[in-house]
Amino acid sequence: MPRISQIALAFVLVAVQPLAAQQKDKAPPPLPTKDSDGAWVVSFKLLAETRLPSGKSAVFHPELKKLVGQKVRVTGFVQPFEDAADMWSFMVIQYPVGCWYCEAPGPTTIVLVEMPENKELNSNLTSDAVTVTGKLELNEKDPEDFLYIVVEAAAERAKVRPYVPPAPDRPKPVHTRVHP
Repeated sequence: MPRISQIALAFVLVAVQPLAAQQKDKAPPPLPTKDSDGAWVVSFKLLAETRLPSGKSAVFHPELKKLVGQKVRVTGFVQPFEDAADMWSFMVIQYPVGCWYCEAPGPTTIVLVEMPENKELNSNLTSDAVTVTGKLELNEKDPEDFLYIVVEAAAERAKVRPYVPPAPDRPKPVHTRVHP
């Protein structure tokens, strides 16, 4: 075998081996669980499993497809479209975003929320983590539009707990994270 072919083969083996190990070690997304209210708790990790093949319809995780039309609960951060005073429709994203040009979330991590006609989101909830409950709809037709829509929604401040670092000798941080 010529020397260049040996080098190319070695490069391919070295490059592919860590990728295969990453895929093998990748934990499956947490499946939806039913809470005491009868709503299915859906994680952003499960939403991120949606695939968007170029020029084709979205391919949703089978467990997510089973929840269409059912009561679901998603916890994230409110991202208003415009004025926070008139919010019957808004986005919920996994992490708060400071700049949409630098930190824009991917299409698989944005949930469109539509409140009933006579309800609006309390503007006090726009800077905190929220839990949204409503009926799930999936957009399989238009990849340019929102993939997940929660309709007839209600929103409330999410229950958060302090983050506890794994090492016992570290001081307790002052920030919080969303309770799973």
